[in-house]
Amino acid sequence: MKKSSIIAGVIVTIATALSLKSNLVYAADSIPAITAGTSGLPRMDVVDVSSNNGNISVASFQKMHQYGVGAVIVKLTEATSYRNPYAATQIANAKAAGLKIGAYHYSWYTSQSSAQSEAKYFTDYAKSLKLPSDTLMVDDLEDTYTMTNNVTNNAKAFNTQVKATGFSNTSTYTGLYYKNTTGLNFSYIGNDRAWIAQYPFAPSSNSLWNTTYGMWQWNSNTSFPGVSGTFDVSIDYTNLITQVAKYKVGDVVKIVSNAWSETNGYTLVNRRDWVGTVVSAKPKAYSNSAWEYDIQYSNGVHSVHVAEQDVTNIEEDNVFLGEKVKIAIIDRSRRIGNRILIRREWVGTVVS
Repeated sequence: MKKSSIIAGVIVTIATALSLKSNLVYAADSIPAITAGTSGLPRMDVVDVSSNNGNISVASFQKMHQYGVGAVIVKLTEATSYRNPYAATQIANAKAAGLKIGAYHYSWYTSQSSAQSEAKYFTDYAKSLKLPSDTLMVDDLEDTYTMTNNVTNNAKAFNTQVKATGFSNTSTYTGLYYKNTTGLNFSYIGNDRAWIAQYPFAPSSNSLWNTTYGMWQWNSNTSFPGVSGTFDVSIDYTNLITQVAKYKVGDVVKIVSNAWSETNGYTLVNRRDWVGTVVSAKPKAYSNSAWEYDIQYSNGVHSVHVAEQDVTNIEEDNVFLGEKVKIAIIDRSRRIGNRILIRREWVGTVVS
């Protein structure tokens, strides 16, 4: 990630230098240039951007998406004196390209009180940009200025303050060398919510590093064909931000028995317990962590905005087409009201 050139006077990637020191056996003297689409690389689930990347077009984000990028984490703020002037456009264009959105703050804090101040500065800008409360909010903790003996308590104070403002989805980014040198302890968020930077000289999908953490930033010099500039790329091990749909295209699912309406308001009440096939899955426009589905039923009817919580796997019923079943001894009538008292304990075959 990037320190603001306005504040620092130069563009510096502290995590790059720090992470390279952490494993001298495998690390290199410089960051290798990577081109998206090259075979044998770790996944490029996430890119992070700052003002150094300028305005990125929707078409550019769409090209990244074609190479597997599912989310963009945008730098919003630094210390308590800098806001990324391109953030609003970067967020809007990434959304338009169908990507998930996260946000990060480049920290300078050296005490709990300054950490709280920076966290408030961060969330104030996030709210002004109308980011939803489930947005992944990242504390970029890499600057040497922050390497104090109370770094864990400071980071915890930052994290607590972010949550206090209503943003519940938090993470901490740092280099592995930084963590090992300072003794930074992720107990306040858990290792599965930590984002670690460490850059191998020859990154490979057959040799993944830092798998005990939530995300691994494995390169900071990646280019995408047809897109200007280079980017940091990360693999998201625990779906911190690139949350995947529970159901995929082709899955046979059932509308749950208490569903009320599609997300666009059309009723689902008359389709409760209907079984259909998923023909598309897409994230909700107004949320960073929810999916909706287009369901095709065998009678030709569609439900096109079914929220994930209103869908269940039909296997949960443990009843399948062609299976022999028995009418329960306590059954009194069908759902339409016709009495089936005389058919209690009758055995038959499921045909629909």
